Amino acid sequence: MANPSALTISFLDRQPYSAAQALTEMSTSDAAAFLDSVPLRYAVGTVSHMNSWYASGIIKKMKPANGAAILREVDYPTAASILRLMPPQERPELLALLPAKLRRDFETSISYPDDTVGAHMTTSIISLGGAETVASAIGLLRKSDVSDPHTVFIVDEERRLVGTVPPASLLRSAPSQSLAGLADQSTTALSARARLTTVIGIAEWEIYPDLPVLSRKKQLIGALSSASVRKHQHPMAQAAPAPPTSIFGAIAGAFYESAIGLGQVIAELDPSDPGARKQDPRS
Repeated sequence: MANPSALTISFLDRQPYSAAQALTEMSTSDAAAFLDSVPLRYAVGTVSHMNSWYASGIIKKMKPANGAAILREVDYPTAASILRLMPPQERPELLALLPAKLRRDFETSISYPDDTVGAHMTTSIISLGGAETVASAIGLLRKSDVSDPHTVFIVDEERRLVGTVPPASLLRSAPSQSLAGLADQSTTALSARARLTTVIGIAEWEIYPDLPVLSRKKQLIGALSSASVRKHQHPMAQAAPAPPTSIFGAIAGAFYESAIGLGQVIAELDPSDPGARKQDPRS
């Protein structure tokens, strides 16, 4: 496939939802070839706005390195959902290309049935012992690779939950203050094997951005975010695939619906048009 033009890249950048819709109307092979041809950040933005069912079919047909890169960069619940929808025999190649910790996290999530809390939790959390100080917690937050943590989870020596501390509380406390003294012990803990439908409506979501998730042994193993719950409440419609179309027709159609002149789009995107302008090289 030819490198994407500047107009195509602009479309992906400014209208990732429309781009995602256009790609889902194409054959998965054409959509995969297109995403293989664009810079990673635009592929990530497009897949992030795509139904997981479609995304799983497209990513498994992409070059493995590119598919793994997308799974690494999209938000964790989306990536876990995409992997879950892939046939089990097709996951190992992608998982092998991911960082070891992220691979283990995905393998843990996938091990739970799709309708349970464990399937939608993230295991990338920050947890510390109650004897740790505010200073040590702040230091860990600064070095952590956990994206935008909303909660620090406090555990005992057996990894049983003691309580939670929002990062903002750390900044208002003395550096020598113990975390056990700051912990909110009223936070509701969720069972990893609880049905997701049973926890959607609990009042704690109005207070906490994340709730701790416990194993059968009552040990902290992850957290369920309110964002994941909202996504489950309002998923994108699972529409059946439309008849395959060419990549140029799909993107051109999406541009047309966005009030960009169809003639200009076809001239920019269709390499079979003898009057088409020369495409810019891939950035």
